Amino acid sequence: MENNNNTFIEDDDDDEDSISTDGGSDKELGMLWETPETINICQECKQEYTNFSWCHPCNSKRFKKNFKNWTSNNKNIDKLIQDNQINAKTSNILEWIPYEKFQDITYLDKGGFGIVYKATWIDGHINLYDYIFKDWDRFGKETVVLKSLNNSKDISSSFLREIQNNVKMLELGKCVINILGITQNSNTQDYMIVFGWVKDGSLRKFMNKNPKTFTLKRKIKIFSAIANGLASLHENNLLHKDFHTGNILIAQGQAMISDLGLCQPPNEEYKEGEKNNVYGVLPYVAPEVLKEKEYSKASDIYGFGIIMIEVLSEVPPYNNQAHNSELVFEICKGERPQIPRETPQVLKGIILKCINSNPENRPIAKELKEIFHHWKELLSKNTKIIPNDEEKLIIKNIRYAQKLFKNSNPQSEKQNSHPQAYYTSRLLNFNNLPEPENVTQDFSEQLEYTIPDDVEYEEGIVIF
Repeated sequence: MENNNNTFIEDDDDDEDSISTDGGSDKELGMLWETPETINICQECKQEYTNFSWCHPCNSKRFKKNFKNWTSNNKNIDKLIQDNQINAKTSNILEWIPYEKFQDITYLDKGGFGIVYKATWIDGHINLYDYIFKDWDRFGKETVVLKSLNNSKDISSSFLREIQNNVKMLELGKCVINILGITQNSNTQDYMIVFGWVKDGSLRKFMNKNPKTFTLKRKIKIFSAIANGLASLHENNLLHKDFHTGNILIAQGQAMISDLGLCQPPNEEYKEGEKNNVYGVLPYVAPEVLKEKEYSKASDIYGFGIIMIEVLSEVPPYNNQAHNSELVFEICKGERPQIPRETPQVLKGIILKCINSNPENRPIAKELKEIFHHWKELLSKNTKIIPNDEEKLIIKNIRYAQKLFKNSNPQSEKQNSHPQAYYTSRLLNFNNLPEPENVTQDFSEQLEYTIPDDVEYEEGIVIF
């Protein structure tokens, strides 16, 4: 998932979700063989493109004609890819990619149920159809990520549905990481999902590498981008089910969501309406899910609240204690990661709603998206919003909180990580848990602080 340009987070990017962006080449945008007269016309059927330089009817026929030339040796995977290609309205398509098409495969990391590799895809993804050479115009050598799925030779239908949901995310645009295709390791026979490369990796790793660049204002922009992506998922009736900072990636300065629902063993069948094993990264799993209740959109919102605490504190949640049954018991009794004392009251209020033990009391993703977008616009140097008295108080609160954060030292807490603090997906089956209780009053009370009278609101600009 890579971009050769340096990635950084700018203060004044006016794009709704972006922290900073880089433009693509004309070739990548699908303009290689077009002229002003034919820019919107398919050169084969002479009809208007269904999308930019993409003719859905003609390309569907091309893909279908090529079905006989490849197979994954799994009829369900074949159908998944074929259905995607036939229905593709843009060049964001899923492909079966032979394993020999990858070079320079190197180990990156190990997850709960697979291994992650970096590789070079010799051909690269499809850009558009080339009418002169009568073939697909491709990106060329492309750095990608291969996510190997342990024991996936006999991949389950429920796990395939999760891959299908990742494919659906292609339609959501820049808020999610592209899934490019599926391949199979010729040595282990395990299937591998092919993702676009992201140079800066996960949000957690990016924070560790760039601690001094994370002002409070920039963190709010990250929350805005994540909330926007989560709202897109929920509006399309998709659940993430594994929402944590390891699955939020930084691509070209943009916070993007990845690995939708890929937290369980690929050969295990999920049975709707029956008791199923619980998988995930413990600190981010909602208490009702730990109690083996059905995962819901509100469960994703709980994970978002924990992500907010981690980003604000720059310390992984519960990093100084074992992630065991005792911690699970305490979570159900209302225990939560410590919200930094420096956190502005407006952010604390949102966090406490998100991590509420009652799913019905948590905000919906669309509400979070609208709140953070408004705050991001309010804090922009180029804002056209004239703040009211309440918004002026919020700005004043954030300015003072930023001063407090500058004097804090979260790195010292990271050095005391417990050896049994785990941040990869694993089995989380626990018995005899209490009914989830709300965050304790003591926890909420210790977060209060008073803004000194000498902190003033500055008209028209917020300086960090």
